[in-house]
Amino acid sequence: MLIINGDLFDFLQVLVFPTVEEREEYQIPVEEINRAYGLQCSEACCEFQIEQIMDGHEVMLQALADFLAAGNNLRILKGNHDIQLHWPKVQERIFLRLQRFAERTNGKIAREQVKFMPWFYYVPGLLYVEHGNQFEETTAFRNFLTPILPRGDEDRHNPQIELDLSSLLVRYLTNRLEPINPLADNIRPLSRYYGMMWKKYPYLMISTLGTAFRFVLKAFGKAREMKRGSVRLSYEKIVEENKRSIRTEAERFAGPDPENIRWLERHLLQFDKRRSTPTLEKGAWTFLGSLLAEGAKGILWLAPLYLLTFMPDVGNAVLGWVKGLDVGWLTTVVEFLHRANLLHILIVVIVGALLIWLRGYARKKIGSGEENRSSVMPDVSKEMRGSAQYVARSLGVKFVTFGHTHYADTCALFDGGRYFNTGTWMGIFEEGEQLYRNAHQFTYLAVEGERAELLRWNPDARCGQPVVVVDTETPLTGDEDSMVKLMMRALKF
Repeated sequence: MLIINGDLFDFLQVLVFPTVEEREEYQIPVEEINRAYGLQCSEACCEFQIEQIMDGHEVMLQALADFLAAGNNLRILKGNHDIQLHWPKVQERIFLRLQRFAERTNGKIAREQVKFMPWFYYVPGLLYVEHGNQFEETTAFRNFLTPILPRGDEDRHNPQIELDLSSLLVRYLTNRLEPINPLADNIRPLSRYYGMMWKKYPYLMISTLGTAFRFVLKAFGKAREMKRGSVRLSYEKIVEENKRSIRTEAERFAGPDPENIRWLERHLLQFDKRRSTPTLEKGAWTFLGSLLAEGAKGILWLAPLYLLTFMPDVGNAVLGWVKGLDVGWLTTVVEFLHRANLLHILIVVIVGALLIWLRGYARKKIGSGEENRSSVMPDVSKEMRGSAQYVARSLGVKFVTFGHTHYADTCALFDGGRYFNTGTWMGIFEEGEQLYRNAHQFTYLAVEGERAELLRWNPDARCGQPVVVVDTETPLTGDEDSMVKLMMRALKF
């Protein structure tokens, strides 16, 4: 069996438009076509897009069709880039195309060989597979199994996919920059790509960011309205449908025993609660505040260090202020501390203690516990490791695998289990690289019996080779990372 763990297709990168004849064939309303930013995410538009994608990747489809015609099975999970696989007609078009490719070589494919998983794949006691986008707030969906945008009564006849913040940035920002620099999908994280473009094309970035910001603010506004009036009622129905879909998935994997179904459903509901709170759900001001908070924290932690630079001036100022109080014994003590350089140390200690107190006070205000775990942007790779541990303990599986991050990863879990991240098959480049080299890794997870191994396909040797993942250093915390960045900038400039 082959399991494709999300992001097989990239719908938002399809920037071709249907002809008049194709609009009639797919029944795409003209108002769903935006010549600047692409098609909307209705089922009809996504049908057109998947056909365009498959037209451009016939070699891959033929290989999948031959694999299926040989009697193998295929399971396709959706990720944040192909959330549009939610639509049944999109799934049907993929199956029919695979069927036609199999017929080219006199093969046949049965419908039960190809299944689309709405969330995860699970083998009790052995394996749990999920794409992983739900662990990152910019790519998380409120209702991943039913990702429908709530509409008022007048719009319910033509439902749309509710996109995440990352998809909106691709639609309104990245797609506009790719004609200038085609490596938008090959530099991760995207913030690094945006920084590179800002340095090279500041005017383009300013104009493009302005338009993107306007559309993103509209998305925040729509998200805020989902709990009001007729839209609120529509949203509540979607939430209930998402819960029913979770129940359906429990029934799919737990077998006929009602007790097993209830057990698995309970854990799946907990997994759904563990997802990061989607950025659009938090609101625009919370999102902007979280972006500014990282830099502000770094400045606060650096304050005592920078204060050392100005110690003589600060010490003289404190001594002058104390002399102005005209308290003899206090002036004597401060003069002694100043001459012995102890005053400088004392000031740093006081400032440091104040900062630590402020940090603790802020944490108390924010609160703790599972419901607030997304209040600070976590490192996605570390977050996935923790979630893998939680899944393994909850379900009692030996192996947990995610994707999404674009970087291969593996670590030991409790009781001999193991977590794997299969990375990406895209080339990943750094800003300074001038040569477009063949950087594809072709990493995949091979599970045979009770064994699992992260491998890289070698096209020349036509075999899989082990992937070595090494933690070269302890990951920085968010505060440390901000502090180091600010120090490097200060030293550079």
